[in-house]
Amino acid sequence: MSVNISNYDKRIAQTSFEKQMEKYQNAEILSYKDRIAQLKKIENFLLDDKKVVGLLEALKLDLGKSESECYATEIGIVLFNLRHIKSNLRRWMANKSAKTGLPLAGTKSYIKYEPKGVSLIIAPWNYPFNLCITPLLYSIAAGNRNILKPSEMAPNTSAFIQKMCTELFKEDYVKVVEGNVEASQHLLSLPFHHIFFTGSPNIGKIVMRSAADHLASVVLELGGKSPAIFEPKANFKKLVPRLVWGKCINAGQTCIAPDYLVVHKDDKDKIVEAFKLNVKKLYGDTENMSSSGDYCKIINQKHFDRIVHLLEDAVGKGAKVLSGGKHDKSKLFIEPTLLDNINPSMEIYSEEIFGPLMPITTYQNTNDIINKVNQGEKPLTLYICGSSNKFQKEIMDSTSSGGVVVNDFLLGYSNPDLAFGGINNSGMGRSLGQPGFEGFSNPKSVVKRNFLDFTMIYPPYTNRVNSLIKLIMKKL
Repeated sequence: MSVNISNYDKRIAQTSFEKQMEKYQNAEILSYKDRIAQLKKIENFLLDDKKVVGLLEALKLDLGKSESECYATEIGIVLFNLRHIKSNLRRWMANKSAKTGLPLAGTKSYIKYEPKGVSLIIAPWNYPFNLCITPLLYSIAAGNRNILKPSEMAPNTSAFIQKMCTELFKEDYVKVVEGNVEASQHLLSLPFHHIFFTGSPNIGKIVMRSAADHLASVVLELGGKSPAIFEPKANFKKLVPRLVWGKCINAGQTCIAPDYLVVHKDDKDKIVEAFKLNVKKLYGDTENMSSSGDYCKIINQKHFDRIVHLLEDAVGKGAKVLSGGKHDKSKLFIEPTLLDNINPSMEIYSEEIFGPLMPITTYQNTNDIINKVNQGEKPLTLYICGSSNKFQKEIMDSTSSGGVVVNDFLLGYSNPDLAFGGINNSGMGRSLGQPGFEGFSNPKSVVKRNFLDFTMIYPPYTNRVNSLIKLIMKKL
């Protein structure tokens, strides 16, 4: 288990930060070749089945993840991004030419990407390996030095990350700091150049306030209530299995999981039956689901109690359980649950669920959908299901969200060629792909004079100089 940060731990973290800062200030910037070599260390480690066994065991202990889910949502995504970076890094690092207008005749302009410096990466517990190591890949690609703070709520995975990084890297390049809230608070008090945080909007605000003390740049990957919108008479047979998978993977503990279901009033009964059928098809009945190993557990008792409270608060205020509803604290198990009759007095109406509860709401026309989505904070991902391009366009054009996925779920984080991130309450900045590299980089503007100069318009400002300046301005 991870332990609280003591004074000794704080001193170690402080020393590691100072070593990394010294290396950066001494301009020991890694070349393209060096960065690729560091990335290959991680790649080779994850391709070693003997070493990965420890990660599989850690994720099983922390979240009850099956081996298949570990590879699909943790290890596989890290390797996919790593190989994408390897294939594109030389191009990303190359200077980017910029146009030069007439007033700057004789000069050359370009953008040079340089490391921001020393980065702090604070990772969440729900995908504790992927969401810690994937940002590290992009920070390494940008040439930064890095301190990682894995989540203490996934202590076994945190310990694995500590062991892996200690084996692969010197502490003046990558250092893992374990600990609880006090550890994060201590790290946030240090003058990092850049902070990458994944977590809740409430903690994201604290991170942003702390970053402001040092004017550090930030990327905040947060969350929100992501709607799953079905057009009238959608193909439920094809689409609902995708919905169930998107909601139930990791027991709903996913920032981009569909948070609530929006269906036409005439289709509600059909989708409810399809949801029940596909939950049983994918995970079995309640007894089998809680012991099969295919369905994850809730991370800990605190979050179990929080989700059960949302359920009981809703039911106590008039919500109706259409499907599921069973839970077992001894197993940290909560059954996938559909809820009807949701109203604004219920906590589940406005709070991000981050668990396997799914409220269902109905609409009569697209304005009902647009009003519902726009009433709340902007979602991280908006899901639209159906075949009508007109319906999809109307919803997309009339709402704002970090991203949109059409006719599937969770895919917004799957394509490194497509930037991922939220807007306002659901996040700030972008990760993955070239935008992920740029987020950890400073795009330094460079103007180089090759010939000519501005001496013809230097003082004294005679009538001739004034006429020349006006002539140039007219030719812009």
